[in-house]
Amino acid sequence: FDEWSECSAECGGGTKFRARTCNNPAPENGGLGCEGVSSETADCNEKPCPVDGSWSDFGDWSVCSAECGGGSMIRSRTCDQPAPAYGGADCEGEDSESQECNTESCAVDGNWSPFSDWSACTADCGGGTQTRSRACDSPAPAFGGADCEGADTELMDCNTDPCPVDGNWGPFGEWSHCTHECGGGTETKSRTCDNPAPQFGGADCVGDAELSRECNTQECPVTYEFEHTTSS
Repeated sequence: FDEWSECSAECGGGTKFRARTCNNPAPENGGLGCEGVSSETADCNEKPCPVDGSWSDFGDWSVCSAECGGGSMIRSRTCDQPAPAYGGADCEGEDSESQECNTESCAVDGNWSPFSDWSACTADCGGGTQTRSRACDSPAPAFGGADCEGADTELMDCNTDPCPVDGNWGPFGEWSHCTHECGGGTETKSRTCDNPAPQFGGADCVGDAELSRECNTQECPVTYEFEHTTSS
């Protein structure tokens, strides 16, 4: 036989053949020809051929990683159309890609700042009010966020103690009877600190509660008594 021919395929299975001639010696003078075949074939390079990988289509985009304020979503593909085999090359490129999503600003709900100090009371006594306020700016509502809940001011009573009431005199009464009918006496008249009376630390009335004066200053009449005598 001659040498085997080259294989008909480099991989995946091919054939090769070889031949021989009936000339050693060739039949002559009515001799028989050579027995057997003049050529034969054989399988060769039966190992599978390398398969380069190829990408599938991308899948659907994933859910965005944020509902607002900017997130990302991804989609992926696989190197299985076909997958690389028998030493074939991997797919070129990335197996996933991403893009931004929900980039609009998130709603910001408002929140109250601390209350300010209480204002001065509207009255020094007898009951007044004082207020304090706060602002919806910590943070302020934005991008459709909710306003702050509740009132922006508070009110409370203050200085509820009664105010001091200074006393004031009532009118004088009538003069009293003179202490003597003659020869000089005194008579008085009085008043009370009740118009109004002092209260809640108010000042007492200023001045005298009673006035006096002389009366019946004329001399008293002199009574003479005569002694009665009889003669003997």
